[in-house]
Amino acid sequence: DFYLDCNKEGDAGASSVLQSNYFYLKNYIKEEKKISVEGMTLKNFMKINTINNVDFLWLDIEGCEYDVLNSSCDILKNIKYIYTEVNFINFRKNIKLYQDIKNLLTENNFEEVCKWSQGDDWGKWQGNVLFKNSNFEQTN
Repeated sequence: DFYLDCNKEGDAGASSVLQSNYFYLKNYIKEEKKISVEGMTLKNFMKINTINNVDFLWLDIEGCEYDVLNSSCDILKNIKYIYTEVNFINFRKNIKLYQDIKNLLTENNFEEVCKWSQGDDWGKWQGNVLFKNSNFEQTN
């Protein structure tokens, strides 16, 4: 299932695999339509395309960042940097927040390099964080 933001004044980038909670739906998206889409895991994408290592992975997938990372723990060792959007409030059902992502990546030998807020103070709504794999072999 995929929840499409149908608000004419909305942001199609706010569509997600996760359904909006009532507050977010009422105040920002206003109208959401459930559709079916095909998808695949990061692990399968890398396997199908014979990708062994990734220098830079950018995740901005409206609350699904944790799910992608958690389902890919065995390949995280092959990723050098991860730049990801993080959330601080539960604006979608079953969303995982910043601390969940940070804990998961820390357990998989990543360290936080730097972080940015998205228009608000850090920790208020959303932000972006760059993580570095501390075990990835450095090549020049």
